[in-house]
Amino acid sequence: GVDLWSRAGLMARDSLAPGSRFAGAFASSGQAGCFFESRAVAAGLASSVGSLPANTPYTWLRLRRQGTTVSGYAGFDGVNWVLLGTQTVTLPTSATQTGR
Repeated sequence: GVDLWSRAGLMARDSLAPGSRFAGAFASSGQAGCFFESRAVAAGLASSVGSLPANTPYTWLRLRRQGTTVSGYAGFDGVNWVLLGTQTVTLPTSATQTGR
């Protein structure tokens, strides 16, 4: 009984302000499965790319940052990864961990 629009994932943001730049790898409970979503321009539109079916509970997500390039991956075993998408996003030098 999970809502079809629910999702979980990993996200890197430039701030917690609404409309901030971000990149993330997500898994959805609906038909969207796993995907990469990003907003490269503050207050711009977010875009989603990539697709891999979610395989609950064997869905793994990975977010990789190299300079200003952030890539999102998904997989079923934590060893073999499928690239979902890549975006150039200007983010702070260090990230702060928050939980919600």
